[in-house]
Amino acid sequence: MKLISHRGNLRGPDPERDNNPECITEVLGLGFDCEIDLWGIDGLFYLGHDKPVYEVSLAQLERWKKNVWIHAKNEQALNWLIQLDNDFNFFWHDKDSFTITRNGTLWCYPSFNIYQNGINLMPEWNAHTKEKLKGCLGVCSDYIMRYL
Repeated sequence: MKLISHRGNLRGPDPERDNNPECITEVLGLGFDCEIDLWGIDGLFYLGHDKPVYEVSLAQLERWKKNVWIHAKNEQALNWLIQLDNDFNFFWHDKDSFTITRNGTLWCYPSFNIYQNGINLMPEWNAHTKEKLKGCLGVCSDYIMRYL
């Protein structure tokens, strides 16, 4: 099962860790994947959930690309990712129950259901235990250490 840190968090929501490039590097170094939120503003790119916070370079994204799941947060970021000739794994969603990432993976918004062929986002919101998630493709959580 793939374990994906939500925005660089390990043991719960932490606004200081959310999309912080140092925290993302730490999480990747621990062997987890990481979901990040990418904004495009006037040709520059930023990480941040509700708004752009940390400027990030293409070189930095390239270093992370094998292990990040990029949530395009606005149209400029999405269009930029679509136009790049690379293998960034990204997706766009708002309040959809599901979306498909560029690499063809089902990205599943928190649900009472467990989707065996997808990445189950925030399973703790619906009291899904590690045992219930066995055999699914992956989990993305602020509490990713619970799923080791």
